[in-house]
Amino acid sequence: MRHGDRTPKQKMKMHVTCSHYLNYFARHAANPRKDLKVKGKMELKEFLKVTVDLLEGGSLYSAEGDPVFDQDVMTKYLQIRHVLERWEISGINRKLQLKPHAWVTPEGATTERATELELILKWGGELTKLGERQAMELGDNFRRAIYPDVGGGGLLRLHSTFRHDLKIKTSDEGRVMKTAAAFAKGFLELEGGLTPILVSLVHKEKSSGMMLDQTGNKDIKKDMDRCKAFIKKVLDTDVDMSEEAIRAVVPASQESVMGALRKLRNPQARLREVMGLMEGIVKQLEDRVAQCGASPMARDGRVSREERDYDRGQAEMKFSTRRPARGETLLLMVDRWRTLRRELYNERKGGFDITKVPDVHDNARYDCLHNWSLKLEGLDKLYDLAKDLADCVVPQEYGITVPEKQTIGSKMCNALLEKIRMDLIIARGTNEDDSDMRYNLDLSHAEDLPINSLGRRVRTRLYFTSESHLQTLLNVLRYPIGNRSSVVTEEAARMISRTKELCYLTSFVLRLFEDLEKPPTDPTRFRVEILFSPGVVKHPLLPDDHLHTAPLVPLHKNLSCAHLEGSLEAAMTLAATPHVDEAAHEREEELLRAQWQDGGACLFAFESLCGEGALLHECTLK
Repeated sequence: MRHGDRTPKQKMKMHVTCSHYLNYFARHAANPRKDLKVKGKMELKEFLKVTVDLLEGGSLYSAEGDPVFDQDVMTKYLQIRHVLERWEISGINRKLQLKPHAWVTPEGATTERATELELILKWGGELTKLGERQAMELGDNFRRAIYPDVGGGGLLRLHSTFRHDLKIKTSDEGRVMKTAAAFAKGFLELEGGLTPILVSLVHKEKSSGMMLDQTGNKDIKKDMDRCKAFIKKVLDTDVDMSEEAIRAVVPASQESVMGALRKLRNPQARLREVMGLMEGIVKQLEDRVAQCGASPMARDGRVSREERDYDRGQAEMKFSTRRPARGETLLLMVDRWRTLRRELYNERKGGFDITKVPDVHDNARYDCLHNWSLKLEGLDKLYDLAKDLADCVVPQEYGITVPEKQTIGSKMCNALLEKIRMDLIIARGTNEDDSDMRYNLDLSHAEDLPINSLGRRVRTRLYFTSESHLQTLLNVLRYPIGNRSSVVTEEAARMISRTKELCYLTSFVLRLFEDLEKPPTDPTRFRVEILFSPGVVKHPLLPDDHLHTAPLVPLHKNLSCAHLEGSLEAAMTLAATPHVDEAAHEREEELLRAQWQDGGACLFAFESLCGEGALLHECTLK
């Protein structure tokens, strides 16, 4: 399951040489040559104090009162303070990294000391209140749909009497862990805050990190980089794409990607249009920052904390109907869009960074949902354009051809596939095999228990992760390895092909059923039902709430457990194969060459993404 609605992920980099930060690094770094990563609450609070002392101590200004640094550097120092002061530091959503770049050994000392640092501050990507409510709503609906109440109390009755074996595992990201806790709250009708639920029910172990975090799958980076390079060459084309060209750049024939390319027609022209709309949004926000002249966000750092708090309150009262959501200031919001605009188009190289297209889409969707009261002109059109571009980019990042989608999917999800396979094997074991049950009902006191169906038990395994794992898992399921038949029906495959986006709270469900009337050796004794929901697919500017996810639809209702286990095992074997299937890749290259031999106005070369070679083929676009 994917996490719920979140704030945009942001990052700031700057090189610093001021003594305040150098001393902080020296106090906390175990080795002056090693990077320092700061996530702890006390360490982040200390860094905030160092930043406030730097801004209010006068060391950034000359004796005449003039700033020592230019305005861009001053703005970054202010931004650091504002990011860390926005709300109470928890250490789960803000990360600081200090990388040393230069050293010196002071006279009389025996150890080195860093003299220059690269400061990287990451924030955002936090689960919003809307995301929390979405997860709770989904948990409640999931219980009602998957575990119907047959009159005996249903799942809640089983859970309260130790007949429901529940395990929840998540990745290491705060938004994913909080989504899992909110889901569990709705799923089990729990009360209170998320923290106790997070501690007692949600598991974040090292094995879970390797299974659900993309960082545990570094060997796929090379494959994905080649895919991104291909996408860049396609979207950098300043011509109208013909139907033949569209089919050639989408050899897997995914209807949603082909439909988005047809809407865009000329990708380069649409990217320029996106840039123009982003510039308009930045200009509107800059004008509003200028209107808040008394706001602390438009002033330098030479004010006390009390003055800033007072001025902030006054500014918020004055512009209460026009301030950004979740404590974000206008200065931070304009910097968010200004930075994104600068990253999307590299003026020095004169080209677009296609990997930033999903970020534009995320930011536009967030502001449509949470900052609609600002009434930013052009935001709705920007969202629609960014959505079409993201629909072209995101699915293709995980493979252009079918063999690539299979390979990248099996590598990224290898540990998760193994865990799902083991879950199925354990679940279809004998009733006496309770080795995987975390808690059991003590049947020795059966006569004293007011329970009619003592043997009724349910196992539930919930895995929460990010979009990358959902995209690759979907590819593993719909593209069978070798000569195996697919684990999804033809109708379901067409539906998946039309699915444009795996939105927040996208979910896959595997249900295992046992037919007790069939002999234990019958492969059809256990059948699997696969369900899928693309999550919260509602357009962010449509009225009413955005709590509800798309209903679960079946990808297969009558799949033998043995067939599914075999398909999972084949995918895991593919991930462990040291060399790619060159014959399969050659067939894909032939397909691409044949589809591009149409003759057209624009001739370019693109790197073959199949295999390990760097072959260049001349291809044409109409």
